[in-house]
Amino acid sequence: MFDEFRDLPLHPLVVHATVVVLPLIALMGVLFVMPRLRAPLRWPLLAGALVSLALLVVTRQSGEALKESLNLGGASADAVERHQELADQLVWILVAFAVLVVIAVIATRPTKAPPPQSTETTSSQRREAVAQTALAVLVLITAAAVGVQTARVGEAGSKAVWNPTGDTSFDTND
Repeated sequence: MFDEFRDLPLHPLVVHATVVVLPLIALMGVLFVMPRLRAPLRWPLLAGALVSLALLVVTRQSGEALKESLNLGGASADAVERHQELADQLVWILVAFAVLVVIAVIATRPTKAPPPQSTETTSSQRREAVAQTALAVLVLITAAAVGVQTARVGEAGSKAVWNPTGDTSFDTND
């Protein structure tokens, strides 16, 4: 199912979407830490996190299919194995990010509370503000991890395709 599209391997096609969408969603997660951006980012961030999970599943499955069809050995097999190990780590990082995003969207939903009787902040309001900030920081940390790990997976995949032995120089000045 995830092996090819119109006689082309699916993995190189969907990987381009993955390396664009995941960093964009990670950037949204970073911006989510800013209180004034939380409300407008809530739903796009949630939708993006869920789409990213689905996209990563397709990318991963198509990568497995491509790996099996190529039947590689030697340095190429080692490079693909490293790429796959990093991709496996990315799955768990993205799952953690998506779970935190779901919790953050629920925790930051607007409430229709009656206006406070005084201008003093109650201890309940302080606890809620601290909890929302802590949650936003966790989203920020996992968003950064998604961005970094996506780059690591992409670099390993590029090396597996273009320079599995590390012997090739692409410097045109050599």
